[in-house]
Order: sequence, then structure tokens, then C-alpha cells
Amino acid sequence: MPTGYLMGRAMVDKTRLSGLAHRLVWRHFNGPIPVGLVINHRNGDKADNRLANLEVVTPSENARHATRILGVGRCTDQNGMMNHAAKLTTDQVWAIRARRAAGERLTSIAADYGIAMQTVSKLARGASRISG
Repeated sequence: MPTGYLMGRAMVDKTRLSGLAHRLVWRHFNGPIPVGLVINHRNGDKADNRLANLEVVTPSENARHATRILGVGRCTDQNGMMNHAAKLTTDQVWAIRARRAAGERLTSIAADYGIAMQTVSKLARGASRISG
């Protein structure tokens, strides 16, 4: 179960329902959630299940909301240290550029940082690491 979401139980037509609280709240006040749509928390707080904080949206609208409003998701800025897979800090990138500008060999620099010499070349030319 995704973290941050609250679970809940409700009785509807003498039937006990269990599920995500925001979906139960929406269903109680507005009826079934249309097929293919999801419930979005307007303020981004997954624990805030007030009806005023909930809206029905498409999955793509929900993803855009997460990216644009909350700054999370796959489409956020992933350059430099913002990339979860970054192996080098910004200071290391600048040090690599300085060492290469001083004439040090690609293989020597690459060995020190555990990266490919092609990566060193791209960093030194500014063809990689936009924010670094």
C-alpha cells in the first residue's frame, strides 16, 4: 500500500467497504468514482481527506499535479544532483573540469572517480551534467 494514504471502513447499503479513505469519502458524498478516473488531493496531503481537498481527475492530470504543484514524480528536474542516480557531486564535476583543463589525462581522472573516460570527456566539454 502506498505510504501516506489512510485506510478506512464504511457501511454502504448494509455492505461493509474497506479501502483508501479518500476514495471512501468521495464515494460517500459523490457516488462511485467514474471508471478510468482517480481521486487527487488538491493540497498534496494524502492524510487530508476533507471533501473540499478532493477532486476527480484523470491519471495523467494526477501525475501533472504531482510534478507541477508538489515537485515530485518522474518528470521533475533530474539534472545534476537532482538525479537519484548521480554518482558525482557538483564539486566533483568542477574538480574534474579543472583537472582536464590543466591537461590531465582522461583515464587518470576516470580511475580516480570510478567513471568511464567518456563521461570525463563529456563533463569536461560541458556536454553532460547541465546543472553541474
